[in-house]
Amino acid sequence: MDPVRVASVGVGEWADSLAAKAAASGLELAGCYARSADAREDFAARYGGRAFDDWDALLASDDIDGVLIVTPHSTHAQLAIEAADAGKHVFLEKPMTMRVTDGKRVIAACQAAGVVLAVGHKFRYEPVVQRMKAMVDDGSFGIVHLAEATRANPGAIEDPPGWSYAAAENPGGGIGRSGIHAIDALAYLLGPARRVAAFSKRLANVVDTDADEVTTATIEFASGPVANFSTATVVPRIAHLRVHGTQCAALAELDGPRLLVQDIDARQMQPIDIDPVDAVAAELADFARCVRTGETPVSDGDAALESVVIWEGLVESARSGSVVDLDEVRAQT
Repeated sequence: MDPVRVASVGVGEWADSLAAKAAASGLELAGCYARSADAREDFAARYGGRAFDDWDALLASDDIDGVLIVTPHSTHAQLAIEAADAGKHVFLEKPMTMRVTDGKRVIAACQAAGVVLAVGHKFRYEPVVQRMKAMVDDGSFGIVHLAEATRANPGAIEDPPGWSYAAAENPGGGIGRSGIHAIDALAYLLGPARRVAAFSKRLANVVDTDADEVTTATIEFASGPVANFSTATVVPRIAHLRVHGTQCAALAELDGPRLLVQDIDARQMQPIDIDPVDAVAAELADFARCVRTGETPVSDGDAALESVVIWEGLVESARSGSVVDLDEVRAQT
């Protein structure tokens, strides 16, 4: 099949990661756009395609089938809506949006235009997470009571402080940067959430940024279980997901990846063989496949909206000190 021709909107660090995997995923990087002329010209020189000097010209181009939007979180909604209105398929890097109302606008625009909307929640494509999802669905866990998810890294120390560690783009600390992957994994496994209670704070003030450094929350899911979520931006790298049920428990180490399972009558966890997959390449390949077939991506707009619901409710809980009813957050229009 001919590759799906896409343009990268944004040419920063993560745009590089997507561009490097595009060709092997059924995509042709046919263009790019960024406000900096030097940055977009350099990106085009490295990955090919046309460096568009005008956003409207990119949207009008018949040589572009879709866009990979890899820009600051606060810009996602407007760019995605304008792309959909121009008939371009949309791969939107996580988080989909920062507010539920904006997420609904993006979904509506893509549905009205008949274009594919995929969101870069890569944990849904990790085989260890997919195995845990199958175990939830087939009853292997018994009754799920408790889940835990942590996604943290020392990026605020390792990287020069920039927009991705600013409070305006990351309310609730490092959620927008990486923690939302863990939130999305919980929603993927357990379904819609009902209530959230959260804390978020600066602790050590070790970096020159105004964002919180550590965030933790307890989330109650409509299906019954309670989950603990945490993220931090100044601690060693952590990426794990646990599910505890009446029949067994499982731990997914997502930077491995590795899956450990413990039956109710066992004293310790045992490893389960899982063939690794490049989750970023897999999400891009899913997007390309759905553009060709009209099918729905594993991480589509409706799935991604639940993460935004939890994020927005979590931020409100941390601000107010109250337990937040997520049905009220979800109902915003």
